[in-house]
Amino acid sequence: MTGAGLTAAPGRADPAPTRAAGTPAAEPSRVVAGVPALLLRRPELLVAAGLFVVLLATAGRYGWFNDELYFIRAGQEPAWAYADQPFLNPVLLSLLHDLTGGHLVAVRAVAALASCACVVLVGSMAGSMGAGAAGRATAAGLWAGTGSALVNGHVFVTGTFDLLASAAMCWCLVRAIATRDPRWVAVAGLALGFGLTNKMLVGALAGCLALALLLVGPRWVLRSRWTVIGAVPAVLAAAPYVYFQATHGWPQSSVAASISTLAETRPPGQLLAQLTMLSVPAVALWVGGVVHLFRTERLRPFRFFAVGYLLLLVSVLVLHGRGYYTNGVGPVLAALGGLAGEAWLRRGRAGRSTRVRRAAVAATLGVALAVGVVFSLPVIPAARLEASGVGRLNPMLIDEVGWRRVAETVAEVHRSVPTAQRDETVVLTTSYASAGAVDVYGPDLGLPRAFSGHNGYGAWGPPTGDGPVILVGFESPAAVSGAFRGCRPAAVTDNGLGLTNSTQGLPVLLCAGPLRPWPELWPELVHHDLGLDRTLPGAGSS
Repeated sequence: MTGAGLTAAPGRADPAPTRAAGTPAAEPSRVVAGVPALLLRRPELLVAAGLFVVLLATAGRYGWFNDELYFIRAGQEPAWAYADQPFLNPVLLSLLHDLTGGHLVAVRAVAALASCACVVLVGSMAGSMGAGAAGRATAAGLWAGTGSALVNGHVFVTGTFDLLASAAMCWCLVRAIATRDPRWVAVAGLALGFGLTNKMLVGALAGCLALALLLVGPRWVLRSRWTVIGAVPAVLAAAPYVYFQATHGWPQSSVAASISTLAETRPPGQLLAQLTMLSVPAVALWVGGVVHLFRTERLRPFRFFAVGYLLLLVSVLVLHGRGYYTNGVGPVLAALGGLAGEAWLRRGRAGRSTRVRRAAVAATLGVALAVGVVFSLPVIPAARLEASGVGRLNPMLIDEVGWRRVAETVAEVHRSVPTAQRDETVVLTTSYASAGAVDVYGPDLGLPRAFSGHNGYGAWGPPTGDGPVILVGFESPAAVSGAFRGCRPAAVTDNGLGLTNSTQGLPVLLCAGPLRPWPELWPELVHHDLGLDRTLPGAGSS
């Protein structure tokens, strides 16, 4: 079975591409002094190396992100599942935090490596679909400049490994179709299983891609026994999380309901996220990639990726999810953008026209990367985040500022407690972020571990005793009068830069103690949501 056309898979009615259909287009042999041949054939490696340098150089400019603080603490309570996520990210982040002595840059280097691995997979996917070196480099550069690659390579969050798992799964599917080897589908199942230990979002992507395969083919992928074999690790990986949710009242559904109330989960915000998390300056390559997919006959077997993206986007729109929930298809779309860019370059006449087109593609990728870096990474002074508008467009950046100062404020209040009562003082916060700040920074400040009813923290209570309580994030003594006695305002957090973020203006109350025993009070304190409410659930009256 040779040639560049499509042939039917043995015993199947649906066409599948031959290996030749997926091999990189032939290019003239080139020798560049001082450049290893591997980098000429696999330029995505060079792009990934450059991205790693950028990510590492900016990793420590601000501080820990709020979710990272929570994950560090969650990993100290190892479990197969938590109220709001599977186990991988918290356990891995906490382990790295301990191994590196809490070194921010060292921990985030792992996130950077994961993002760079996605870049390599993007270039490889482009090659498997027929791109030469120019197409591979364009695809890798296109993905490296996206908000998705930069943000998830900067902070160690669930999206980091969700994107890696999604890219790996899609890469396996591309390989399966390009080589007509269904065993790659089983490997895709392993990638899916890995992703499901971190976040359920990759499961939604897999479901949409499976439906797209059913609708537009190639359907032999679904009929292969290797697909069933690949489903086994995915099911096993998801089982602990699903079991936890089923036996704990599905707390994740409450978190999802809270997310659906945000303005960003309405169509304008969701659609805007499609651009901001990809790359507005390079929109011609993104659109061109999809157009090229449907205009090029040899790419017909890969069209299900575009259909899968549309199915996922519709699901996100209907269910009021966040716009970035579609990012898992991004690496494939970037690979297609690389193919389109290379095809455009080849259409140029030899000489000046070709040079102009190359310069245009390079400029597009360069501008996209520059814009992406400014809005995704901590490159501007933290004090200017709000005035510049960067913090408004990327709230994750602005929420890297001020968490140590939150812990320091709590420590000041803690030191004001009489010495005889200090050891029995409880720190209780409204959100897992403030609790995480106390737990990560607190040991050096003489603070006890923090308690919170928010999401995963709810499983690590209640406290004991009836001593003083420091409340962080609750609006006023009146708001907690049904649960705590003798409360008074003690401090207000200040991030030191006047930035409007999650660390600014949190009230800190000092109370004489709980009105009821902690085991009786605790169920009223547990809440599964985004933690934006500063009132006390169930504690409005005695």
